[in-house]
Amino acid sequence: MSGGTHTPAWTWPSPRREPPLPPTHLLRRDRLAAPTPRSRATLRGHGTVVVVTGLVGAGKSTLLSSWAADLRAAGQGAGWASLQDEDDDPVVLQDLVLGALHDALPARVRQQLAQPGSTAEDGDGTEAERGLTGQVAEAVRRAGAPIWLMLDDVQVIQSDGAVLALDRLLQWAPPNLHIVMAARSDPRVSLGRLRLQERLLEIRDAELRLDEDETAQLLAAEGLDLSGEHVHRLWQLTEGWVASVALAAMTLRSGRDVGGVLDGFGTDGGLWFLIEEVLHELPEETHTFLLDTCLPERLSTEMAELLSGRDDAGQLLHHLADTNSLVSVFGAEDRSYRYHTLLRGYLVARLADLSGQRSRAQHLRIARFLHARGDDAEALDHAISSRDRSTVFTLLHEDGLRLLLEGHHDVVDRAIGHLLESPSDEQPRRRFLHVLAAIIALDFGDLPRAEAHLESAGGRYREPTAPAAPSAVLPRRLDRLLSAAWLYRDRLRGDLDPAVVDAVLSSASRLGGAEAVGQSDLRALEHVTAGIALIWLGRFDEAVAVLESVFVDADVRGHDFVVMTCAAALSTAHTALGTFAEMRQWAQYAIDYATARGWAASPRLVPAYVCAAATAHDGLDPGRAAELIGVAEAILESGAAPLDAPSGATGVIVAPEVVRSVRAVRSFIDFDRAAGNPAEQRRIVRARHDEVLALASERFSRTLVAFEVAEHHRMALACGEVDAARASVELAERRLGAGGETAVLAAQLAVRLDREEEARHLLQGVLARPERVPVVHLRVVGLLLEASLAHRNDQPTVAHDALLRGLAIARRLGSVRLVLEVAPEVFELLVEGRGRFGAEEDFVEHVIESALTVAALHEPTHRYAVSRGPAAAPVLTPRELSLLQDLPSMLTVPELARARAVSPNTVKTQLRSLFAKLGVGNRREAVAEGRREGLI
Repeated sequence: MSGGTHTPAWTWPSPRREPPLPPTHLLRRDRLAAPTPRSRATLRGHGTVVVVTGLVGAGKSTLLSSWAADLRAAGQGAGWASLQDEDDDPVVLQDLVLGALHDALPARVRQQLAQPGSTAEDGDGTEAERGLTGQVAEAVRRAGAPIWLMLDDVQVIQSDGAVLALDRLLQWAPPNLHIVMAARSDPRVSLGRLRLQERLLEIRDAELRLDEDETAQLLAAEGLDLSGEHVHRLWQLTEGWVASVALAAMTLRSGRDVGGVLDGFGTDGGLWFLIEEVLHELPEETHTFLLDTCLPERLSTEMAELLSGRDDAGQLLHHLADTNSLVSVFGAEDRSYRYHTLLRGYLVARLADLSGQRSRAQHLRIARFLHARGDDAEALDHAISSRDRSTVFTLLHEDGLRLLLEGHHDVVDRAIGHLLESPSDEQPRRRFLHVLAAIIALDFGDLPRAEAHLESAGGRYREPTAPAAPSAVLPRRLDRLLSAAWLYRDRLRGDLDPAVVDAVLSSASRLGGAEAVGQSDLRALEHVTAGIALIWLGRFDEAVAVLESVFVDADVRGHDFVVMTCAAALSTAHTALGTFAEMRQWAQYAIDYATARGWAASPRLVPAYVCAAATAHDGLDPGRAAELIGVAEAILESGAAPLDAPSGATGVIVAPEVVRSVRAVRSFIDFDRAAGNPAEQRRIVRARHDEVLALASERFSRTLVAFEVAEHHRMALACGEVDAARASVELAERRLGAGGETAVLAAQLAVRLDREEEARHLLQGVLARPERVPVVHLRVVGLLLEASLAHRNDQPTVAHDALLRGLAIARRLGSVRLVLEVAPEVFELLVEGRGRFGAEEDFVEHVIESALTVAALHEPTHRYAVSRGPAAAPVLTPRELSLLQDLPSMLTVPELARARAVSPNTVKTQLRSLFAKLGVGNRREAVAEGRREGLI
């Protein structure tokens, strides 16, 4: 070819166009952008090679199409060829590759090329191989610019001649030719040599799979609006396999119920053609192996050998994991394998169709294999599927209680249901099953179901009179299980007998050796049940000792459900003891531990949510407090048990003390968030008042009574409900006695009614002996009240001493709110005393900073006026602040006086003082100024 333009006597082979881009190509743009030439390859005079491998339907063709579009948009040439079985021939392959270059090369180059095969080529190889390499090399060299060649479905190239031709093309391609190959497994070309030459880029199946966000985007692009929960579940079922997500979307577009589609996913024959397409390429003996080994979720080499009878099972699994991404490998030393959800579903269904007896026999072999290795939850699951009742009961008898302590409620519940279906079991066995079923129901707050099973189990605990013979082991164990289960039931009913609690605590030490099976598990159940009961009996130190011991033992043994339960209960016990740092730590530990295991909605966790919400409330974090108590309420108010509960659970019941605590903390949070709205605050106090007064007649611990009464009293005083406050003091005197707590509550009421001398008299001795106030919150209130009164009486030394002692306790509580709400004078003392608080200095700065931050934001939920210099909000007494917040209601002075149980002249005096502090001359101006300062 010299001079002029040569018109060849042949035409370019027609290229096979790439498929149109589906919506999924948009998901690839950021995460899998079009490749760029590798600099090291170009420097060495070679082009870059990209290999994309993945399942059928993994999105390989979509990815290549997207790349081709991006490259063309960037001004680079991109050619496309979709290979088919007939292309597994070097001559046909040559024409196909040249055809793919048609669109990639400039028109001038296409016109100048000679007929294929006419150019001589040095080197070894057949004429066809040399022709392919020469034609491509010449065409690309003349183009000059980068050229990308996209070859799809390269797995069809298997013949030696075609493989050699493709390998030669890869090795002798000029530096501006870059080749992208997509295949279901690694192509037969020399990938190792390409890696050594630093020319190879590899995209594997894991990178092709959609993440959860991309799954949601794909569904949205298909016009589907699924909830986050449904998207997450679909993503888990498909494991990001693009084709299966797309098929699910197509099914859902037909209008079928989302839950029904997801429940049937993996067993729906409409999806199985994808699996059959993958399996079609495998030998028949591999099909048989897959069927023999499909039942376990995780498959070790040893188990695969047992199930398949093949000594080379490990090698075959390794080969499948390397060549087929539907089989995944886990672990470096202790390797195990896992089949994709859809592959396993297909194989399990096919195995059952071929032979139900064969399937059940395999399940039984797996159950025995796993049980021998300590994987008892999975072993029990396979035993149920095997329908071997003897094996199911043996596993339940040996391991059922331990599985409950570990949190495997669902599989134990299914095993019990399987066995109870038949009435043929002897009575001791059925009684044992009923007790286990009762414990499951109690763990999920289903009290009616629990009581039905307990009655079927036959009565309460019976004291053994003599050491039992081995044949009597099951009845003796039943007695102890029944005792613990009935105590658990009594606690949820709020009807505890201290003698029963002590009997359960001591039973493990009295009964010994003969009960080796499950002895430690039974002891753990007894101790955790009795330990929690001790809290509600007010024996807090004993409760902590028992529960901490159980916690340590459970953590060592892997009793995860017991670990969570103990941590939540310990947060409550430390609240009662006033050790609030420990309370906060246990509550947060329990919540984090449960959430990581999917138990965030467990009724056992409610006490931890209550404690964490109270902590956030005391720390001036109303949003977090409301969020936490909302979770507790959702558990209690749900019409059904949590999602992870076994089938049949119909309600959630926890101990009455826990229910009261949830409602109480909710009222505290709502009251403080309604600040600035006196009418709403009064509504909250009035709505709660009768329930608080009921504490006088019901059996609740002294600590719970003091906690509720003190907070209700605080709220009643803050919103002017003086009668409710008086009733709180009277209730405290009846339930708590005329001790320190009642004196502090009465002193608060006296200060609110301007009877300061009476308040001082009531507080006499609190400063000298704070331990006279066992409830720690009220101890702080008493000390801060005394500091405030001393400050008003011009006694700075007394004020500072009382303040310092109150701060020390408040710091341990972590309660910023408590320090700020007792009296405005407390904030003044904090500001004036900076630098004189010693070990409490950091806490004081935190309190001041918190108050200033909230005040600066002018949050309507903030009730604490603070002094910040000339432009600060005025410092108002509690009665002045309450009066200011009532002024927008337009009540007359006599009406305001009646609401406060004072004379109209007293209200007029308070109004004059209020107007003076606000710098206004009338009621309308006072309201406007109060709103500007965020006090209303």
